[in-house]
Amino acid sequence: GMRQINLVVPDFSIGNKSSTNSGLSLLLDDGGSLNVDLAYNGTTNHFDLSLLLNKFALKQIEPYLTDFLDLRQLGGHLDINAKLFGNLDDIMQTQIAGDVAISGINIIDRNKKSIASVDTIVCHVNKIALADNTFDIANLTISGLNVEYQTFEEGNTFSKLMIMQPAEVADSTATTENHIETTTNQPQKPMRLSLGRFALRDGVFTYADHTLAEPFSLTVKDINASADNVSL
Repeated sequence: GMRQINLVVPDFSIGNKSSTNSGLSLLLDDGGSLNVDLAYNGTTNHFDLSLLLNKFALKQIEPYLTDFLDLRQLGGHLDINAKLFGNLDDIMQTQIAGDVAISGINIIDRNKKSIASVDTIVCHVNKIALADNTFDIANLTISGLNVEYQTFEEGNTFSKLMIMQPAEVADSTATTENHIETTTNQPQKPMRLSLGRFALRDGVFTYADHTLAEPFSLTVKDINASADNVSL
């Protein structure tokens, strides 16, 4: 839920050749907060939006995941400090920059077992350009990643996590996607991804095979990796 909502909208309107600054701030019941500031130029239609999200609990999105994931609990918090700037005359030219951090991620299955956890994921975005499908990432650091992968006769850790959809739903989805594809003639630009630096720190990976007569298990600790100037 939300509480302590503060909204400031001083004579905001679009297309009247005026400029304005507007703001929104609110506190969330889980202890998080959201602050939004918007600067808008009515003459040029240019906007500059600042977004500050602090300690948003990931458990809030559980209802959107349980349709296809058999989760018991999703732990962790999300922090975002970002800027969006562009022009209302061509909203697809909007660009995004800023920082994203996720801490304390923990995915717990129906057996109350943690199958994956991460201490922190920190990402600094130089620029995301929607129109060009360009993602310029300065750095991405993953710390304390802990993943457990088990194989069983009936599947594996992650296949058991997925909820199978009825065949008719899948068929309907495919039909809709085909219709959209055939009726949309606008070519999509290929994605361009550049990553200045990637780092994986203090990772742990556990593999267990329960399909054998005598189950096998192997844990690898202190996994560290890095890469510079990655591009796709």
